[in-house]
Amino acid sequence: MVGPLLFAEVLVESGFQIRDTVVWQKSEKLAIPEGTAWGSWCSPANPTMRSVSEIILIAHKETPHLEGEYVDILPDEFKEWTKDVWIIPPVRSPLHPAVFTEELAKRLIKLFSFGGQVVLDPFCGIGTTGKICVKLKRNFIGYDVSPNYCKVARWEIKNAIDEFAT
Repeated sequence: MVGPLLFAEVLVESGFQIRDTVVWQKSEKLAIPEGTAWGSWCSPANPTMRSVSEIILIAHKETPHLEGEYVDILPDEFKEWTKDVWIIPPVRSPLHPAVFTEELAKRLIKLFSFGGQVVLDPFCGIGTTGKICVKLKRNFIGYDVSPNYCKVARWEIKNAIDEFAT
């Protein structure tokens, strides 16, 4: 939990307000992949938590109210996605060790932006959010510290534009 707490502090210091959290549960059965470290087996000496979830922070500046016109979220999506736990299997890629799934990106984009608006991804990675923005008719700004990931992201987003842009 240290990671999300430190990131929340950075957001607050930068003028954001934490609005909510979503727990991304990576398996319906909470199954743990084999080979995970358990620390001190069956002892309180030093147990290690096995991660089956991630915390997604929802933050905003100034006001949580967003103005816009083009709404593309369906009633059933809204009812399901406004629950604070999302069960979505992770995806794997040889291009990145921690891929953000297309389903996660789609839910966050549709819940927190209107069509035509700009979505910012400060951890762009290999461009999943940008690719989904193209599909959902949003504008996208993303950056990453890795030049290699940025190269892959540009390629992914360009392909999405070629495939989905009208």
